Amino acid sequence: MVPVVFANVIFPTWFISALPSFLWLIIIPANFLVDSLVLYFWMKARKIENKTQIWKKSILRIWIFGFLSDFLASAILMLFYFGWFAFWENLLSMDWIASWISIVAYGWGSSIYGLIGTLIGMVMIYLFNRQWSFKKTTLTSAQIQNASFWLALITAPWMLIVPADLVLRWF
Repeated sequence: MVPVVFANVIFPTWFISALPSFLWLIIIPANFLVDSLVLYFWMKARKIENKTQIWKKSILRIWIFGFLSDFLASAILMLFYFGWFAFWENLLSMDWIASWISIVAYGWGSSIYGLIGTLIGMVMIYLFNRQWSFKKTTLTSAQIQNASFWLALITAPWMLIVPADLVLRWF
């Protein structure tokens, strides 16, 4: 249950089905806290001045774009999965295809599939943050790129890599 707290770091595709859920009362502020901590430690490591001012001008966008990226990555994975399933199931109706889809959904293949979603989410977090999150700050272009990189790497939806059947056992 502990890993579910950090939604932006580990946003599972199956979590969309949990809407609305009491877990969101934990995840939303925890996500804000994680984004704030990553930004704070990045600024501290880079010896950035005016940490409070930069945080105030960027954290809301970082937080919102993090959630948006996670939802979009999950939605892309879901569309691909259901589209792929509908295409092969309806056109070919072969048992081996259904078995392969089952492996992708619940077996070892889901980790590879989830890694693709994690990378999609990571790229979106990077692009959103680089383009819009730091617009009102005094950071240089190089600093914005570096901050966006670290935010993307650390707050990517890593939970997508864990197979759904393993995650569902936690509950």
